[in-house]
Amino acid sequence: MLADCRQMKCCERFKPHYVMLRGRCMRLDHEYQNGDGESYSRHFTFKTLDSRIISGKQRQYVVYFGDRWPEVGIFPRVYVTEGDYGVASFKLSRVNMLPRPDEALYGDIDFEEVEEFQCMPNCNRLDLAVDYTTSVIKHRFTFVLDVFYSDRGYEDYEEIAMVSLPGFISQVGGQLGLFLGVSVVSAIYLLQILSLKVHQMFIETTEQKIRAARGPQ
Repeated sequence: MLADCRQMKCCERFKPHYVMLRGRCMRLDHEYQNGDGESYSRHFTFKTLDSRIISGKQRQYVVYFGDRWPEVGIFPRVYVTEGDYGVASFKLSRVNMLPRPDEALYGDIDFEEVEEFQCMPNCNRLDLAVDYTTSVIKHRFTFVLDVFYSDRGYEDYEEIAMVSLPGFISQVGGQLGLFLGVSVVSAIYLLQILSLKVHQMFIETTEQKIRAARGPQ
């Protein structure tokens, strides 16, 4: 395998690793991009491997892309076919959502409908988007793949609450010239006024009943 015109020993750089729903694969770590854009891409050339199928040769590779965690999921992935020149560009996004699991659906984020399984993603996560294109090359028994980040930075998406209950009361109070909330003294004063009103109504009602019982004088 060649990478940036440097011949590498695959057995030293690739280590066995298991991928979910796939099985035993070979993982390459500690390959870093030194600049932005395609001109700083990591270039890999694979030779054809032996296979147990009828032709005896491996005609396609499946390449999985992981993150900083040791687990490797089934997505994102690309298929590198013999005689193809594949170019995979990455874009990383950081998503910070409010802790509302009833609204954090996978389909709402990727614009896809997930009907059978309502998968709940992590509220704080990194999403890796892959744009993969291929072109035909003349060399047989060769697999070529370029991988790069279009920008070594990442896009940051953060969900914030624009209006909360205290904020709403504050805005209404500002429009009406009021203050935010009710203090303890104000609450006691309101309760005192209500109790006096109720006491006065009770006295008036009692006096009316007494007059009605005595009859006309």
